[in-house]
Parts: sequence; structure tokens; C-alpha cells
Amino acid sequence: MLKRLHQVLTSCYFAEHHRWVHWLPVGLIFGIASYFNLAQEPSTPIYLLLIAIAAASIIWTRKNSHFVFFAYLSIGFCIGFALIGAKVNNNSTLMFNAPQKTVKISGMIESIENHPYKKDETLRIILNQVKIGKNIYNAKIRLNTPEQQAQTWDIGDKLQIEASIYPIPMPNSLHGYFARRAAFLQEIGGTARLQKIINHKNTPNHHPLTKYRHRLTQKLLSNLQEPYGAIAAALVTGDRSYIPTELRQSFADAGLAHVLAISGLHLSLIAGLIFLLLRRLMCLCPPIANRFPIKKLAALLAAIASGFYMAIADFGIPVQRSFVMICLAMFAICLDRTAFSMRSLAIAATVVLVIAPQSLLSASFQLSFAAVLGLLAFYESAWPNLQEKLIKNSSNLLGFKKIAWGIIGILITTIIASLATTPYSVAFFQRFTAQAILGNLIAIPLVSFLIMPLGLFNVFFLLFGGSSTLFWLWEKSLAMLCTTAELVAKLPGAAIQVKAVPEYALVIFSFGMLWLCLWKKSWRWFGLAPIFLGIFLWRAYELPIAYVSSQCDIMAYKEQNAAYISDTERNNFTSDIWAQEWGVAQQKSWKNSYVHFTTPSLLLITSPKEGIEYLKQTKNLPKSIITFGYANTLKKYGIMANQIIDRNIIQYTGGLAVFKKAPHFCFLKDYFGKRPWCCDF
Repeated sequence: MLKRLHQVLTSCYFAEHHRWVHWLPVGLIFGIASYFNLAQEPSTPIYLLLIAIAAASIIWTRKNSHFVFFAYLSIGFCIGFALIGAKVNNNSTLMFNAPQKTVKISGMIESIENHPYKKDETLRIILNQVKIGKNIYNAKIRLNTPEQQAQTWDIGDKLQIEASIYPIPMPNSLHGYFARRAAFLQEIGGTARLQKIINHKNTPNHHPLTKYRHRLTQKLLSNLQEPYGAIAAALVTGDRSYIPTELRQSFADAGLAHVLAISGLHLSLIAGLIFLLLRRLMCLCPPIANRFPIKKLAALLAAIASGFYMAIADFGIPVQRSFVMICLAMFAICLDRTAFSMRSLAIAATVVLVIAPQSLLSASFQLSFAAVLGLLAFYESAWPNLQEKLIKNSSNLLGFKKIAWGIIGILITTIIASLATTPYSVAFFQRFTAQAILGNLIAIPLVSFLIMPLGLFNVFFLLFGGSSTLFWLWEKSLAMLCTTAELVAKLPGAAIQVKAVPEYALVIFSFGMLWLCLWKKSWRWFGLAPIFLGIFLWRAYELPIAYVSSQCDIMAYKEQNAAYISDTERNNFTSDIWAQEWGVAQQKSWKNSYVHFTTPSLLLITSPKEGIEYLKQTKNLPKSIITFGYANTLKKYGIMANQIIDRNIIQYTGGLAVFKKAPHFCFLKDYFGKRPWCCDF
């Protein structure tokens, strides 16, 4: 049995030697992920060890070519780890750890967008070349300001203002969004609230591309009714900040959030449409058609046009991946080769990770590459056999075969993409939708055949003043898309909340998925083992039973299908994060200002007065007490415990999570480690 297994593995291994190179970006991924999971910055000997490993891998493969696969993995790991380490070490961003009230700030406007989480009309502006007082500040500042005060501001303008600066907070949960790390990687050191404008100087010649993107967004908003202008801006310029929160949630619940984020779907539609139009137009001109290879010329121009679209879309991660793949596809057309392959995806992943290794942490990177990986794996292996069995052996009744096969193709593509991205959607958002297939079956053809072509024509005709008829048609098609999202989002099972996914379970699952998709021989099915193991580890993972915020304003615990919050009127952002992590939708208030747990033996107290009265009356004294008051106050009234965690400890340790099993307490400062983006409490 073992001998037979060894023979199968060996034959498959050598039969797929041409696919070994696909594992180079996998090594990059695991190297970058390993760096971010360290508790502290790696020392110089670690980097020297990586250099030695990479050199040994190269020497080893020169002597024995059978181990090239392992060399790709190890070299990719070393390069990925070193790249992100170098990028972080060269990042000199100074993060604010404490607020500064009423300071003079001067800087240049880098970007302007609507604040997506403010109900009032607030703009979120990024300032670079910042000075605080007379001192140069080595980071950018994110400025929040009312829209009325910034109506005359534009990209590249110079500002001098008075504002209060606040630090970007650390996460209050183990699995919440790490906003402070994301800001550090974007070289943003803090947020500011505008108090007074001292001086504003217009500089019309700065950042022409960014200015065009901002002005194009405003033109779309003004030419289309709300919220269709916001949807159009998201599809054309990538600015999703103007989409109403309720509508954005409807798209997410319907499984259509990917439609609002410019990705391979949008870029490939535009590139394909331009390729088709240019090729047909050149066919109508015999002098060009007879002298030049119009198919290759159209491919070249389509690649250039898609590059312009990428620039207008602000170089998003999925757009970069798609642009690289489109360029490779168009280059393949010029060489009369296969347009799309797994190798083009590997090249795209390598290019994106080498240029911006921190992009691995983004949901857009993981969802985008997971979807394309699953689709390519299916169309490389199962699709040809499926076509042969169903198309060749079926009758073409009234010419409907191609139409039926097109519908089947959309259905299969939707199912494969949904299956491939669902684990990462669950990991990032703690929710998934059972109605994604239905929503995509309606939305994808709508986007493909109406919305994106009309968007292309409208943007083109804006160069000549725009067409009211085209805008009217575009608005109606966008209205159909929004209606689809809202109706599907109301169906049962549209938004199913689940608990957070531990990182190790996602890593194991990802390795299994990569093994299943990157190989073509029968041994690919061994990838199912780590996939199911990752799912089992996620289901078996025990989340904290309670949380205490670092601001000492709220505590929470989970019981059955609800999150119980000590004060539902305060810090709703943090309480929503906790409820999302636990996978519950309902939030309730505490009946008292204290909660007594038996396992572990613990008492949570928000009001020291009521907590002391309870402790005087109860006979079952807890071994541990967590209070927003002070330990000395409890001791003053003769209340003792093995461990008392008061507000001084909570604030110093950045909040804490409480587990049912020992060790019961996890202090968030220790959990996140000593990294450049972490806060000094």
C-alpha cells in the first residue's frame, strides 16, 4: 500500500515539473504572512539565516534538479519575508500615541473622499508634506472636515489649519480590523479634526491624474441621481465612499459586494469590449486591415486602455492583478499563444507581492486571487471534459445551444467563484450569504452587457460634454442593479453571521486550496485533507467569552446568541466588532453593573459602588475581579481576590480578552506584540 502510494506521488511529482514554478508566489505569501505574525521585529541574524537558506536552495538544486519545487517554495518564502521586512524598516512613519489639542498643521492635499462611516456630510482628506507647528512631521495626516468648509479645496492644494490630532486606536479584539497597522503601512500617523482654517492656497498644476479622478467622480455624482451616481463612481474611479451605508450592506448581504469593487470582472470587460470594438472598426477600413495584423494591434491598444482604467481606479490591488493578467493575455494573443493560464496568475501574484507585499493583508487581494485561482483550476481541468460531453452530445434546438451554454457558464462561474471566496469572506467579515448564486446570476449579465459598456461610452462622451440619453440609460441599468441587491438581500439566508476564523485555520485551509488548484494530476485531491482540517479547526476554535475595552468604557460577554454590552449607548463601534467576532447579530444591555462567572471564577464590574455591595452580600466570592474602578477602592472595603485587574492595568495593557479555559486572561498589548505600528500604552 505504502509502496503504491509512493509510486503515485513520485509519478505525479515529476509529471508536473512544469508547474513547480507556480509555487514561487506561494512561498512569497507564506513568507510575508510569517513576518506579520511575529511578536516582535526580526533581528539581523534572522535575515542572514534567510539569505543562507536561499543560497543553499539554489546550490542544492544545481546538484539535484528533482528538488526545484522545494527550492521555489523556500526561495519565495525568504524573498517574501525579506521584502516586507525591508519595506517596514524603511517606513519612518511616526504614529501618534496620545492626542494633541489645537495645533497648527500645514500640508498638501493628497486625496479627498466622502467619509463612509459618518452620517453627516463629512469629508476625509489625506494631507502629505505635513508640518506640525514649525517641525516637519514624517507621516501623513487623515483630516476629517465638514463638506461645507472644503467646497473650494482640490487635490494638490496647500492648507494651513488649526486642528486636534488623535492617535489611530489599536484593536479592541483579537480578530478585529487592525486599523492602526493599515494606517502605518499607508504612512498615515494619525487623524485630525478641523477647528479653524488659517490659509488655503490653490495649486492647479499638482497631481493631474488624481485631480482628474476626483473631478470625474464629482461629474458622475452630478449627472446621475443618488445613489446611482455613487455606484457609477465606484465602478469607474473606485471611490466607494459616497455609497449609502444601507445600500452597501444590501450589496454585501446579496453576495454582490465584489461588483462595487473594481476587479478583474470590470477590467476584463472593458479590455474585451475595447478589443472587440477596435478590431471590428479596423476591419471596416481595408487599408488598415490589409496592411496590419489588426487582431494584435487591437490587443495592444486594449492593454493600454486597461492601464488607463487602472490609473483612474487608483491602482487597487485587484486591478493590478487583473491588469498584469490582461497584459499577459494580450501579449499571448500577439504571440498566438493561449491567453489565460495558471502561469499568468502566478506571474500576476508575484508582481503584485514584490511591488506591494503588504497587499497580502487586504481582503481585496485574497478574495480576488482566490476567485481567479478557483476559476482557472476548474477551466483548466474539468471544463474541457464538460464541454465535450454536454455540447457535442446535445442537439442544437432552434439555435439555443450557445445561449443555454452561456447561462450554464455563468452559473458554473458563479458557483466556483463563490466557493473559492467564501472562506475568505467569512474570515474577513464573519458572514456569508446563501443567496450569492441567485444575486450573481442576475447581476453579472446586467453588469457585463449593460452597465460597464454604458459606463465606457458615458465616460468617453464626457470628453465632449456628455450625452443625457446615455446617462439616462446608464441610470436605469444601475437602478436595476440596486433593486436586485435590495431584493436578494431581503431573502432568507441572505446574511448569515458566523464566528471569527483563527489565522492558523485559514493558513491550513489556504494551503489545501492551493494544492488542490495548482496541480492537475490525481494527487491534487490530497489538498482536501488540509481543507477539511482547516474547517474543523475553525469550528473547534473557542473564542473569548468576554472582552474589556482599553478605554475602560464598556465590557461585553457572549451568552447563547446575543452579545451583552455593559453600556449600549457608548462605543458602539467596539461593541459591533465584538458582536461580529462572536457571530451574533443581537446586542443587549446588562441587567446590573456587574456579571459573575463561575467558569472561570470571575466578576466583571463597571460601577464600583454596586459591585462592592454585591460582593458584600454574596457568599461565592470570585477568584478574579475586573473593574473599571481601582484596586485600592476594593481593598479599602475589605474585598480581596487572587487577582484584581483595575482600570490602571486595563489601560496599560490595551484591554483584555477573557477565555473559559486557562490561561483565562489575554492582554491585547501582549497579544499584538512590540511592532512598529503598535501603540505605547
